[in-house]
Amino acid sequence: MTTPPVGAVPPLPTESPTVQKRPGTTFADRIESPSSSEAPPLVLDAVRSLERGQRFVDRVIRQGLAGRDFSPDELIAIQAGVYRYTQELELFSRLVEKVVSGMKQTLQAQT
Repeated sequence: MTTPPVGAVPPLPTESPTVQKRPGTTFADRIESPSSSEAPPLVLDAVRSLERGQRFVDRVIRQGLAGRDFSPDELIAIQAGVYRYTQELELFSRLVEKVVSGMKQTLQAQT
């Protein structure tokens, strides 16, 4: 097995799924469902990116709990991936907070 270059995210082994996902169970699926209003593509991309980050973190945690030993290069790549995920999550949280605050102000102004 060759060591990936520093900074590259090494591929992590995937596990066979034990649970079948039902359509409409992810947040992105619910946004895209016909019952919801049309969400801008930028929002959908952000939600998909957050879901990818969450799956990555979950996979790394499962592998660590299963006893996998990570190389130093893999640990640095994992740290970078988790950092990126937390930054995206924080940015998205602030965006949602601003939207909700703006909606509250708009509704209060109408009454």
